[in-house]
Amino acid sequence: MAASAEKLVISIDIGTTYSGFAMSFEKEKYTIHALSASDPGEERVSGSSTAQKIPTVLLLTPDAEFHSFGHRARQHYSLELEEDEQKDWLLFERFKMKLHDRPDLSRRTQVTALNGRKFPVKMVLMHTMIYFKTVAIAQMNSKSKMNIESDDITWVLTIPAIWDDDAKQLMREAACEVSRYAIIITIYLFFFAFGF
Repeated sequence: MAASAEKLVISIDIGTTYSGFAMSFEKEKYTIHALSASDPGEERVSGSSTAQKIPTVLLLTPDAEFHSFGHRARQHYSLELEEDEQKDWLLFERFKMKLHDRPDLSRRTQVTALNGRKFPVKMVLMHTMIYFKTVAIAQMNSKSKMNIESDDITWVLTIPAIWDDDAKQLMREAACEVSRYAIIITIYLFFFAFGF
């Protein structure tokens, strides 16, 4: 833990269409601050209830490495890649729906990228969680005079309570894999989607 840092709680909401996160200092647990899920310089949807959220869109390189998330992912894929290049890149949208109400859901379940290529949904979730971890820490350090590290943060990941046990377990496993990258996530089951 950083010497002068306060303990934080950051909650990540990976939504079907939009995703975002909010934070609170442990000593002020009833004061919640919405954070912009965008990378610095990325456009946000303004003037709406999704102003702090970004599209749940993940872009991976042809080698399945993280490239971008949100508006930046969609923009890079559709405006900056040539049509023949797009066939090699992996753009995922609405991947969270692949976890809901699927009797065949397993650790091997795959989602289909826009180009038709299949990829493990667990890896898509992991890339998404790592993105939010990285952006959250960068934003907190740029907005404060504290040196916040991952150890200073209690991470909360929302999972719909209506999901079956297999879907909840897959999200837990993805979060546990991400914890190898120094992120500890508490799973929060919720009955109603919350907007922040």
